[in-house]
Amino acid sequence: MDQNEPLKNEKVEKELSPHPLSFMRLQSLCIFLIIWGMLLLWLVSFSGYRDFFVIEWYILVVWALVLMVFSVIASLITAVVLVSIFSRVSSQK
Repeated sequence: MDQNEPLKNEKVEKELSPHPLSFMRLQSLCIFLIIWGMLLLWLVSFSGYRDFFVIEWYILVVWALVLMVFSVIASLITAVVLVSIFSRVSSQK
């Protein structure tokens, strides 16, 4: 049996596809990582702060700290948005 073949008594009413921006949340994480990586590469290689990054561990520590800070900020923003949505929904009932 073909995987795309409908089952017995099954019919396709409408074929839908997601909006191109529906995955922007996931794409924005990838874009952030690319931009942050390019910025850190510039800081390490070409900026006036490159003397600070003589020890390789400093690069890793700065990378990890910035990722953790932005992750916490994104989590807090998401939590605030979800709480406001749920409070609106529960107040309408």
